[in-house]
Amino acid sequence: MTGTLTIQKPYIDWKENNTFTVVVEPKGCTLDKFKWTMSGNGGSITMPPAGAADNGWYKNTSGNTNGYLFTFNNALKQYPGSIQSGKVTVTFTALDSCGTESVIGPKDFEIGSLPPNNPPELRVSFTNASGEEIGQAIVGDTMMLRVFL
Repeated sequence: MTGTLTIQKPYIDWKENNTFTVVVEPKGCTLDKFKWTMSGNGGSITMPPAGAADNGWYKNTSGNTNGYLFTFNNALKQYPGSIQSGKVTVTFTALDSCGTESVIGPKDFEIGSLPPNNPPELRVSFTNASGEEIGQAIVGDTMMLRVFL
């Protein structure tokens, strides 16, 4: 079985998502199951993982075209497989109805660098009604809280 693997974006900024699509060309047998493998700086992952789904294979329900959305996990603050910035290699492994495995790809894309960790610098102060900073207040004074960037 042969096919064409397409990666939507050759470059993504850190935290951006990417989409992979494969169109298989059957050679007498049909696409039965498949899996995706992504590897890069920091790690790799095969989807579905071994032991999940159909023993590590997705059952084909989409004919000859299948896709995968490679997403940044905001809760874990990382990409699948702990993949970091740099080159990512994607392959699609097809298992046909005749029991033959075929690899389509690899194709590469790049994840941009993590942005610098520059939290905003600010100062908080009490001010009087005119907006002037005050260092002391007496019970009953009207004060405002102001954030200075």
